[in-house]
Amino acid sequence: MLPQSNRLERGESFQGLGNKRGNKAGGFSARDQMSAEAIKRVMRQPFAWALLLGALMLALPLWIAPMPAMPDYPAHLASFALLSGAAKSPLLAQFFRVDWTPVPNLAGEIVIPALGSLLGLKAATALFLSFGVVAWVIAGGAIQWTLFRHVSPAPLLGSVFAYNANFMWGFFNYSFGAALALLAFSGWIAAERRLRIWHIACFSVAVLAIYFCHLFAAAVLLLLVGCYQLSGISRPLSSAKLARGLWPAIAVAMPSIVAFVFFKPAGGDASIEFNIIDTVLDRLSSAVQFTFDQPAWLLLAAVIVFLGFGIWSRRILFHPRMKLVLFVLLLACVVAPEWAMSSWLMT
Repeated sequence: MLPQSNRLERGESFQGLGNKRGNKAGGFSARDQMSAEAIKRVMRQPFAWALLLGALMLALPLWIAPMPAMPDYPAHLASFALLSGAAKSPLLAQFFRVDWTPVPNLAGEIVIPALGSLLGLKAATALFLSFGVVAWVIAGGAIQWTLFRHVSPAPLLGSVFAYNANFMWGFFNYSFGAALALLAFSGWIAAERRLRIWHIACFSVAVLAIYFCHLFAAAVLLLLVGCYQLSGISRPLSSAKLARGLWPAIAVAMPSIVAFVFFKPAGGDASIEFNIIDTVLDRLSSAVQFTFDQPAWLLLAAVIVFLGFGIWSRRILFHPRMKLVLFVLLLACVVAPEWAMSSWLMT
């Protein structure tokens, strides 16, 4: 999204930034100049600093509260302790043992015990959750920057959604993976203009890493990338154009698809339940929550009113290639199953 006064920023690209001052100067390459110029421009964006400050403020409660009010937090902390070596104690070894399996739900189980050996488990958990909050908040600014080379107040609206039902329930791995997915999507937008084979290889690894953070986080990323690629295909559509436009998204998805096929979690419930009518309020309330199971209705209403007024007055505009992405995300929020593969999806 972008305020109307800054619409001219759209046409700029890293290529343009680099060429304004020549290909080489002072021994630096054109690519070095482009990177340095881009960093300087970001540093001059006041709302980028505001976004970073807001992200740090939202992460602060995770360090102040002795134990965040998340229903799943105690069980997670106990599992991290077992993975850190407690399962080897004679007493606990009678009841627990560690058995690693390549399932797509391992972000906290891998990262937190590793950090815990240096920081302690509680500090490592706080750092893990803080990264998820900060990444979630700044991802909106990163996406806007890659699209417009400008950061407006609009991404600040997205920061209110960092404390959502997934996070407040204590769904560590999905929240962490979803934040990574948003950051990866901003990287995809930046690289998509000049994709090379090594870009595809790097993004394939990134998608696979997010897949092992959480399956549905990888699904969200692939949905974003697929819709973005589809919206960039010129009309009229043809099979050749679709193949050229979508093959990068398919290529980066392949390692994760292979991992899912060959290492699919055993014993999961394959049933799907939609329950759309019965869960309308739950779907709305999951967007923003002050504390566990306490929706921030007034804040959500204020954001909706502000967004609606901005669109109506044309002070808020959407990038042409993001319209399909946002529409599909909105549609997914409305019609996504309540339960699938033993997971609660409607948040």
